[in-house]
Amino acid sequence: MHNVFAGADSLKQFLNPEQHITPLVELPAFLNPFLVDGVHIFLKMQNFLPLANVKSISARGMLNQVQNISQYKGLVENSSGNTAFSLAVLGRLFGIETMKARVSNEVTEGKLKLLQLFGVQSCINKEQICPNPKDPESGIQKAKAEAKLNGWLNPGQYDNLANPDIHYHLTAPQIREQLQFGAGHLNPKIFCAGLGTSGSFLGISKFLKEKSQIFCLLVLSESQITQFLDRGQSTCCKRSALIENTI
Repeated sequence: MHNVFAGADSLKQFLNPEQHITPLVELPAFLNPFLVDGVHIFLKMQNFLPLANVKSISARGMLNQVQNISQYKGLVENSSGNTAFSLAVLGRLFGIETMKARVSNEVTEGKLKLLQLFGVQSCINKEQICPNPKDPESGIQKAKAEAKLNGWLNPGQYDNLANPDIHYHLTAPQIREQLQFGAGHLNPKIFCAGLGTSGSFLGISKFLKEKSQIFCLLVLSESQITQFLDRGQSTCCKRSALIENTI
């Protein structure tokens, strides 16, 4: 069995998402009322990644594509928590010690404490968790301006193509291979995901659509997820025309 990471760059190896195939778990009948109709639902367990969140893949992808990354003394990013946390941890492995996050005032106290624990300097911005990128007062624009002023690196997860790209080349092929060779040669017909910066959704959807002639995309917005969790109500998932046109 080989699952050992040694040497001077052992942590960098360990935190590389390419080293970890996260589980794909089918919901049993008591959790899937549609199984009687032949609908199999699988969950991609990204919480089993070393940093326990899917944004750590995006963070790694964005840092990997930066040339001469050692020239930057700090990182600054607009983030609701997980991207900033992941960038803080991974940034140190790339030689960047300082991390600052522009954070929505809607972010939970628990997330803020997590960021503080990992040395992230949080600056609260009064806006929704999913900000308007065209608003000059948004955390997105403020992070870009601050990076330019201080000579820091702003990965810019909202418009950085490295975000969906790493999911296209890494996460999506994992899912397809797991379904085909570990779940009885199944081909996915529907892909559903929560919608934040859209990186994982765009990358995975594009790959799976290229491999399947019959394919449907479903997204859940932040408000829909919150409504479902808080009230136990079912939500209506609408196909996103914007994302459909993008991919």
